[in-house]
Amino acid sequence: MSLTGDFAGLDRLVNAVGRVADGSLLRDVKAAVAPVLSAQIAKGFDESKKPRGGRWRKLKKPRRSGSPNKGGPLYDSGDLRELASRVQVTADGWLVDIPRPYAARHQYGDAGGQGIPARPYLPLEAQGLPRAWRMSVEEVATDVWRAAFRSV
Repeated sequence: MSLTGDFAGLDRLVNAVGRVADGSLLRDVKAAVAPVLSAQIAKGFDESKKPRGGRWRKLKKPRRSGSPNKGGPLYDSGDLRELASRVQVTADGWLVDIPRPYAARHQYGDAGGQGIPARPYLPLEAQGLPRAWRMSVEEVATDVWRAAFRSV
């Protein structure tokens, strides 16, 4: 008995499934999604909006004209925006590391101290990704997945 068929196609399928099994396809998906998350974070700073919508509270004292303000609240020098927009790929997902002491105060607010209101620029883990972010992530992830199996 002999077998005939598209053995090259079978080989491509085996390789694609192998990429799923060894985790390399997941790493590719995470790498492709990181810039999407970065863009969503930067957009929030540009529009002075929370990840789930709604504007940040305005500054109590508007900055004087000619100040380095490039936008609204949390966008003075651009340092926080730049650091928050650096999305790193990790084994478990993504990481945004902001090594500035004021980063958490702006994210969660500081009612007990100087009275800085919360101006969330990152989604809360317990709430998951906002719908618009999730849709963008799913689109990119699906494209990477389909590309891996397209020739199969």
